[in-house]
Amino acid sequence: MYKRNEISQAREEFWKRLGQYMIPVQPVGNNKVNWLNYRTGIKGILFKMEAGLKDARISIQITEDAPQREKLYERFSQLKKVFNKKVEGEWLWINEECDENGKTISVIETVLEGVNVFEKNDWPAIISFFKSGMMGLDNFWTSVQVLFDTDE
Repeated sequence: MYKRNEISQAREEFWKRLGQYMIPVQPVGNNKVNWLNYRTGIKGILFKMEAGLKDARISIQITEDAPQREKLYERFSQLKKVFNKKVEGEWLWINEECDENGKTISVIETVLEGVNVFEKNDWPAIISFFKSGMMGLDNFWTSVQVLFDTDE
């Protein structure tokens, strides 16, 4: 098992390394992007990257309360064909699930199984997964964000 300080140090080192790797990656639009903290510009829509002991995942999380969450999820669902053309991989579409705080959210996610962020040998696979996934999300979001700007 890992000690608390080893966990903290390994995570910090991994995210720092990913950030350095992503610096030269150019976004699709003209906006500057912080790949580790991607700002969608829309309240309640988050792009997240997570890495743990068993997997790594990229997700779009819709955190607004119902009915706004349902409205935003429906808008994403209507754009599923565009999403699939611009973003690689298999993505799970989950209309309702509880987050770690028990709040109901909607999630669209892809998972890379069998990797461990605490194993440096897994870092290249995790970094490649995050890079391609976030670039795809940026490509998608750049083309559709305006369709979400009208929501209140």
